[in-house]
Amino acid sequence: MDTAHPDPIRSGSLRLRRRNALRGELWASRLSIVALLSIAWVTLFWRLGEPALMQPDEGRNAEVGRELNVSGAWLVPTLNGFPYLDKPVLYFQGVALALRAVSDPETGARLPSALLAFALVGLVVAFYRSAYRSSGGGLAAAILCTTVLYVVFARIVILDMSLTFFTCAAIFAGYRAEEDVGPARTRWYAIAWAAMGVGTLIKGPVGFLMPSLVLTAFHLVERRADALRRLFAPRNLLILLALVLPWFVGVSWLRPDFPDYGLVHESLGRFTTNEFNRREPLWFFPVVLAIGCFPWSLAFAESCVAAWRGRGRLLRPDRLCVVWVLVALVFFSISQSKRPGYVLSATVPLAMSTARVFGAALSGGRDGRSARIVARASLALAVFATGLLALLVACVSSPGLAARAAKITALGAGELQSLAIGGATALLAIAGLAAFACWRPSPRAALLAFLGLPVATLLLGFPVYVARAESRSARAVAQAMPVLPAGAEVACLECFPTALPFYLGRRITVLTTSGHELTSNYLLFRLERGDPWPQELVPLARTNAWLDELEHPVFVVAKAHQGVALGSIATPRGARVEPLTDGYVGALIPPGARAPVERGP
Repeated sequence: MDTAHPDPIRSGSLRLRRRNALRGELWASRLSIVALLSIAWVTLFWRLGEPALMQPDEGRNAEVGRELNVSGAWLVPTLNGFPYLDKPVLYFQGVALALRAVSDPETGARLPSALLAFALVGLVVAFYRSAYRSSGGGLAAAILCTTVLYVVFARIVILDMSLTFFTCAAIFAGYRAEEDVGPARTRWYAIAWAAMGVGTLIKGPVGFLMPSLVLTAFHLVERRADALRRLFAPRNLLILLALVLPWFVGVSWLRPDFPDYGLVHESLGRFTTNEFNRREPLWFFPVVLAIGCFPWSLAFAESCVAAWRGRGRLLRPDRLCVVWVLVALVFFSISQSKRPGYVLSATVPLAMSTARVFGAALSGGRDGRSARIVARASLALAVFATGLLALLVACVSSPGLAARAAKITALGAGELQSLAIGGATALLAIAGLAAFACWRPSPRAALLAFLGLPVATLLLGFPVYVARAESRSARAVAQAMPVLPAGAEVACLECFPTALPFYLGRRITVLTTSGHELTSNYLLFRLERGDPWPQELVPLARTNAWLDELEHPVFVVAKAHQGVALGSIATPRGARVEPLTDGYVGALIPPGARAPVERGP
């Protein structure tokens, strides 16, 4: 056969097929990017500012940011005018900057969490592509964006998502450092420790403890003692100190009690004692991850068993993910203080590991181990969706259940009916798609069902979230308050709706026995050691004397169950207690109105 002169028709056909294949891959890549951006926009940004700021965390953190925006302070944040050193200042500065840039207050307050959640999606895509030499990072990012715990913390005013971003950045950079040599390795370690420094400025020592523990455990598993020496090289520690020390020294100069509080009382005490009333059982965090990673957690158990059996075939980034999750679970389970957000960073390696399973199923046909795991997880999803569908039908058909559901969701009967119809339709489609994915089996159908459930839940259940947020916020209280006379003061009787100063744009006087209503551990620390009470904090026993001294009106807010106590203060001064919302009442007490003095016989 003469090979010197290839058939031009055959060569042209081969080039055409290659061109079409490349064009198809390009379109598939573009389509996956569009799909990922669409999912991320819906789960992270859609109607971000519509729900009211919930208390205590959202209202408190937003108010700290608002006060920083007003005062222009850089080192010491304040809450209702009091120094608030429960957490470092950096996150609150981000909230202050967002409030300055965005007109809608709720959107501005939540924007730092949402933006960093979106940025972390990009980090996951980049790391996955680099570590696995695969384009499956988009799938890992889509899984992360539809993980319940991740979505919730991306949409609220809280520090955990910001800390998670820099924790993950540090771990990714520390891993990448050992994949390179020379100057590139030095740069990656510098990035890792700079990220740890920023994380420390967001939430204290956990900002460097968590990523350094993960990287240490990973290098020990990999039996790379030399990597540990490079990880903790003096120049890396100097980067951390250069970022953290100026802030720490500055705050300690302004507040000499801060080293004792920040290092001993807050950080060490939170980890070793139950002083903060956040003690939970050892199984708390595994349950948090199982529920918080739903529906993807339906594939976790069998995937873990398969990974253990095939542990000799795990790639290095796979081992990093395993170590990461185990370190997070062990470290925070030992702590005496437990909150769901502590293990938020563990959702990232879980998302990447889940993407490995689904990616293998998508590319491996029907007979692979991953395909069987996905098929059985799809069956579990179909059962769950069917059970939820039956519950919705029962709620709609039973007047008693419907009334109870309306009370729980804070929705009207008509709203609940519309929600139930839309939810039932979506659940029926998801259950059918998941059942088909199991019966066929079809990994693509399974992926659509798993992605569809969280997105549909967010879209259809959003009115419930809005209603629940409104019932747990002070926005309605602020809106129900009358127009106050010029110079009037606002006070709260043994309560402090944390978002009320945010919505009113002003400080509030608190009538209290201990100051615990402000939910500031630093404030309680100062009062317990005998520091003078701030001006905006009035001992409850001095309420009448304080009112007698005022030369301006004061509007006093109290919880509804404190209406009688408020009446005993307001009525003798010629003021009436009026309802504000279902949970709060208020009274406008005029200046100079003194309570009558009881005289003896």
